[in-house]
Amino acid sequence: MNQISSVSDRAMNRPIDRPSASAVSSAASAASDLAGAQPAARAASRPLAVARVDRIAKVLEATGSASVADLAETLGVSRETIRRDLKHLASQGKANLVHGGATHRGAQPAEPSLDTRIAANVEGKAMIGRMAATLVRDGMVLMIDSGSTTFGLVAALLHFTDLTVITNSLPIAAQMCRSPGIRVIMLGGEIDGNDEAAFGVETIAAIAISASIWCFLGLAACRRREI
Repeated sequence: MNQISSVSDRAMNRPIDRPSASAVSSAASAASDLAGAQPAARAASRPLAVARVDRIAKVLEATGSASVADLAETLGVSRETIRRDLKHLASQGKANLVHGGATHRGAQPAEPSLDTRIAANVEGKAMIGRMAATLVRDGMVLMIDSGSTTFGLVAALLHFTDLTVITNSLPIAAQMCRSPGIRVIMLGGEIDGNDEAAFGVETIAAIAISASIWCFLGLAACRRREI
């Protein structure tokens, strides 16, 4: 017991080793350098991010669209980085987000408004609608795309008494939901004011889990492919 007390007394009476002033100064300088390096690294990365976003914007403008995978491979960054860049461009009105990538958003609509297109060639579109309606039977589940020609199909379907219609078009949904024999399912997504319809990742995801027998699509253009 006396030995333990003696050791304890010596330990208590032993002077504490204090670092020298130069050591304290060196440690403080190192900590300051480390703290300053992080903002400097972030500041250095900003021009790189700006240049990358600008390059993506130019790719979209030149090609019309680009995938996340292709952009990530071309620019040597992660797909998550590309997704953030595309969201930034979309917030600036320079891109439209789609499943797996983005498309270029021009300053002006690529085509006339839906109202203008509906008013053009009314009889021709009504004839197409009547012919398409001959394929439909009560009890079917239909998917109808947005557009002025597919809108011409609406009048030819209103007499059915047992249909389910899935659509991304606001005007088509509004017209068809007034018919007591037609059940309407509206696809989600971002509403395009020019087309008055939903588009984007959410729309595609909703389509993926929807089951329909017939799908009526509107075409803006078609290209003949040689075989």
